[in-house]
Parts: sequence; C-alpha cells; structure tokens
Amino acid sequence: GYPCHWTQTIAELELFIQLPANTTSKNVIVESSPYLLKIGIKGEPWMIDGKLFSPVKSGDTYWTVDQRNVLNVELHKLHPDQWWSRVIETDPKINPRLCSPGEQTIGEIDDPEMKQTVEKMLWKQHCKEKGIPLPGDEKKKKLMEDFMKQHPEMDFSKAKIQ
Repeated sequence: GYPCHWTQTIAELELFIQLPANTTSKNVIVESSPYLLKIGIKGEPWMIDGKLFSPVKSGDTYWTVDQRNVLNVELHKLHPDQWWSRVIETDPKINPRLCSPGEQTIGEIDDPEMKQTVEKMLWKQHCKEKGIPLPGDEKKKKLMEDFMKQHPEMDFSKAKIQ
C-alpha cells in the first residue's frame, strides 16, 4: 500500500496519503458515499476500496493534493459523537481512548452545537464508567424484554444487547 495516516475530530475525519512523485490531482480518483470509500490513481489498482467504519455525510467529502504529493481527504461524520477505531472496516483497530484529543478545552469550542455534542459525549462516558444507566436505557431494556417474550421461537442466546 501507500503511506497513509489519519486523524479525527468530533465532526470529521482526515486521511493523508503519500502519492507517487509527479501525481497530479487530475489523475486522482476519490469516490465516496455514506458507507463506501474508494481512492486511487487512474490506471492503477485502488489504494483504498472498502466499507467505512461508520457513515459519513453524503456529498460532503473534500480532497486536495499538496505540493509534496500528499492527498488530503476530508470526510464529515454522520454521527459526530462517535470516535472511530478505524477508517475502513477491514483496517486494524486502534483504541481511540489512547489517542491524544488535542489541546482544546470545552470552553474554547465556539460552535454551540458542537459544544453541546462534546458535553453530551463526556456525560455519557462518565455514566458508562460509573455504571449509571442513561435516560432511555431502561425503556430500551423493557422493550427488548417484551419483544423476547412475544417471540419465544427466536433464539436470543447469542444476542449482544447494549
């Protein structure tokens, strides 16, 4: 493959791929849909071709090739409160908890909607760590229990209920 790395913020994901020397943007192909990503050079096998870890906003993918022949692809997450453990489902997983979140504090976030999303994520994480049920968890549990009672013919022994 090609040298590639990626970064993420709460709202977006950025890929950086080192292209072969003298590759122009006219030769680069970037195709994305909410669930799939393909990146390549005309006449060459795809560098990336697979299902995304999580969906992205359709039609909201931007890319450029800089003077050092680095392809920068920007994807906007459909679910901004989710940290990705990989870009493509078949990629090796990383542990997002071990990654540095950067230097910005909640107080420095200008976008009120983004600030609210971050606060919600932190609160959910706090509740999860303390074993505190989130609002709606009990309702979901009850709905699932009722569904299981209504369908005794179904085997739920291997179901992963969260």
